[in-house]
Amino acid sequence: MATLDLTSCGVRLVPAGKRHARELARIMRPKDADEIRATGGVLLESIIRASINRSLESWAAYVGEDLLCVFGIRVVKGSWAMWVLTSVYVNKHPLTFWRASKSAVAQLREHYPLMWNMVHGKYTEALRWLEHLGFRLSPPEKFGPRGDLFCCAVLETRRIEVAHV
Repeated sequence: MATLDLTSCGVRLVPAGKRHARELARIMRPKDADEIRATGGVLLESIIRASINRSLESWAAYVGEDLLCVFGIRVVKGSWAMWVLTSVYVNKHPLTFWRASKSAVAQLREHYPLMWNMVHGKYTEALRWLEHLGFRLSPPEKFGPRGDLFCCAVLETRRIEVAHV
């Protein structure tokens, strides 16, 4: 399990729980909510809570009292799926969110050498953010019950093993 520290970025992390699901559902960015609905989710709070409960680890990220996002790592089909759901406060603290994102991904790569997830093809801000973080994006493909177009975002950390002779 990863121990993340984002204090140098001005972000306080706490283990995510039911309270954070409720809080985020009230202040989620509209495109995050649209992405959840495109995958068949109806009740935002219950989807967020399920994501938290099914994760190996999950965090809520705050700047002061502002909840920026809730994120975590799940095992899906034998691999690690990194998920992030953001709040409207990302728009208030964009530079802090970017710095914290870079730091969190760098720290997570130490523990999870291959991370992926599906991202709604209409969520251009998220796709651009993932590309800047080093994720490789697949061409859009139909995904979810509505058949919306999603891109698979993959981040692979190659490790070099040195054999001692």
